[in-house]
Amino acid sequence: MVDKRESYTKEDLLASGRGELFGAKGPQLPAPNMLMMDRVR
Repeated sequence: MVDKRESYTKEDLLASGRGELFGAKGPQLPAPNMLMMDRVR
């Protein structure tokens, strides 16, 4: 089960791009050069 949060930090978003935040089969954000945000609230 995914840990639901109110917000995600830049480090969280980078971890998502590496497949570490939601697991290997979970959704991933783009890699840093294409990642155009630094926080999600």
